Amino acid sequence: MQKITVVVVNHNSQEIIECLKSVYSTIKAQFEVFVVDNNSSDDSVARIKKEFLKVKIIENTENKGYGKACNQAIKIAQGKHILILNPDIILEKNTVEKLLNYLEQNKDAKIVSCKLKNSDESVQDSHREFPTISGLLKRQIKTRFRTKKIETKEIFEPTKVDWVSGAFMLMRDKYYFDERFFLYFEDVDLCKTIGDVYYYPLVSATHLAKRESSKSFKLIILHIKSMIQYFSK
Repeated sequence: MQKITVVVVNHNSQEIIECLKSVYSTIKAQFEVFVVDNNSSDDSVARIKKEFLKVKIIENTENKGYGKACNQAIKIAQGKHILILNPDIILEKNTVEKLLNYLEQNKDAKIVSCKLKNSDESVQDSHREFPTISGLLKRQIKTRFRTKKIETKEIFEPTKVDWVSGAFMLMRDKYYFDERFFLYFEDVDLCKTIGDVYYYPLVSATHLAKRESSKSFKLIILHIKSMIQYFSK
């Protein structure tokens, strides 16, 4: 059995090449890699097939959404643990091994994530408390209209948190996303459902996040729809 299964969902992401390079150059444990492609129209799948012969590719003929695509790979994964990565994540040396050790030493931890940094080394707010309607509306106003920079409550020691970003999520076992969430809030919902989520800031990865949802009207609508689904649930 593989010790870890890495799952990356792709949709027209050129950054996925650097992501996969970091996976193969940093992970020391036995692992397998699944790329689930949500009907990309660029050459990213062709590049993956050419450069990474060991990657197992699931090619969807339509965009099935983030959670459903992750579930496709999780269902057939051979790994003891599951690592969910965004295609714009760049792993650093020893990050995955340190997190695997943390899971082994802390049997109550079901999901763990590392510190996520921007390309300029600033820390992202990749761990948060469960959202409230009022708190989320305030956050959206700050994000959309840039009235105030969103401050990150940085944590310096391994800590139990409400939820961590689905951009980087190491699971102890096979946990499945609620497929009713097409995009956004599927990570919040999973963490709330599974519980025992930990943030381990002693290691990190770079997340080349573009925050597309703040620029695209379609993604803004998806974000709002997912928010409504979350609070309705």
